[in-house]
Amino acid sequence: MKRAAFCTTFFALVLLAGCTREPSFEKHFNETMDNQGSSYNLIHHKLDVVDKDDAIAIYKKEDKIWLSYFKRMDNKWINQEGHGLKCGAQINWTSINGYIFSGLICDNGISEVYIDNNTAKFININDGKRYWYIVTPKQRDIEEVEVRFVKKDGTEEIVDNYNPKIE
Repeated sequence: MKRAAFCTTFFALVLLAGCTREPSFEKHFNETMDNQGSSYNLIHHKLDVVDKDDAIAIYKKEDKIWLSYFKRMDNKWINQEGHGLKCGAQINWTSINGYIFSGLICDNGISEVYIDNNTAKFININDGKRYWYIVTPKQRDIEEVEVRFVKKDGTEEIVDNYNPKIE
């Protein structure tokens, strides 16, 4: 009889623990955007980017592609920083917190993006656009960073330095 009571109690605790799990990052992001009344499309997200309990989200909102950086604090995801980029802007890359560098590629002739020896990860966006990001192993002052585009024909181009007026 004691064994049956123990098993019942154990399974009840397991069930309760499963019911109190915090919402996933994606669920939280969608609820937050829905509550803002924003029209958006979550394109990509990644957890544990710079540290444990952080995340990035790449999404389309209005006429820009956005990257936002989140930290989990007290079991809640808090948006720390973000920026939106669009094609046609003179400078299409920026940084968040000195670790995450990212930009928007609107030229199909560009095949790779580098900062030092760090290769960018590309996320395909509709209309032939691609969003890239690099997480560097150490924090960098943005004025010291050199972004290189490698074109399909093998030529390289150093991209203009950071523009602090990007939204």
